[in-house]
Amino acid sequence: EGMYPHLFAPMVIRGKVFKNRIITAPSNHGHITPYPHQLNIEGVLYYGGKARGGAAMVTLGEALLDHGNSSAHSSHVDLTTENCLPSLHRLTDYIHMHRSLASIELNHNGHFALPEYCHGEGPMAASEMDMPNGNHVRAMTEEDMERVAQSYVNAARMAKRGGFDAVLLHYAHGWLMGGFLSPLVNRRTDQYGGSVANRCRFPKMVLDRIRQEVPEILVELRLSGSELTPGGIELDECVEMVKNG
Repeated sequence: EGMYPHLFAPMVIRGKVFKNRIITAPSNHGHITPYPHQLNIEGVLYYGGKARGGAAMVTLGEALLDHGNSSAHSSHVDLTTENCLPSLHRLTDYIHMHRSLASIELNHNGHFALPEYCHGEGPMAASEMDMPNGNHVRAMTEEDMERVAQSYVNAARMAKRGGFDAVLLHYAHGWLMGGFLSPLVNRRTDQYGGSVANRCRFPKMVLDRIRQEVPEILVELRLSGSELTPGGIELDECVEMVKNG
C-alpha cells in the first residue's frame, strides 16, 4: 500500500462510484457462453465471483456485435438480440449486489474473423491482405465503416439495457480497430490511412457515435502502448493517438 496509496480508495467517474481502483481484465471462456452465445449460470458465477472478490469493476470478454463478418470463434457473448438480456441481467444484478460495476468488451475481429463463424462471409480490415490460413481479407469501404459503427452503437445500447455501466472498446492487438490504428496493418492511402490523425479517424468515429447515442454509459479504450514489432505503434505514437481522441 505504500507504493500504491490510492489502490483501495474510492473514486467517482460521471456519477459511477468505483469502490477501489481494481478493474478486472476482459476474459472469455467458451464453456460459459455456449450456443447461442448466451451466458450460462456458470458464467454468471465466474464473472460475479470477481465482484464478490472485491474488484470495483468486472469486465466480460468480447461481445458479438453482429452476425456478419465480425466473429473469430463461437464463444462471444451475444449483444445483437434481446434474447441476451435475461442472462446479462442475472450477471449485472449479481455484480451490483457486491457494490461493483459491470463492463463488457466490444470487439470486431477484423482480418482475424473466420467465415465458418460468419455465415460464410469473408473477413475485412483496413487494408487488403491474405491470411496464413488462406482467407482473403478485403479492404473496408466507407459503407462498411458506417455499418460497423452502427453495430458498435447497437451493442453499446444493448449493453446498457442489460445493466452494464461501461463498455470497453478493444482498439488493440491488431483486431479491426487496432488494425486501423497500426501502420503494420493499415496501408490505406485515403483519409483513413497514413498519418496518426487519419488512422484514428474511423476508430474515433465509432467512439464519438457511442458517446452521442448512448451518453449514459462509460466508455473505456484498450490500446496497444507498443506493438513490439519494427514499424508498429510505439509509446509516443500511442500518446498522440490518445490526444486525437
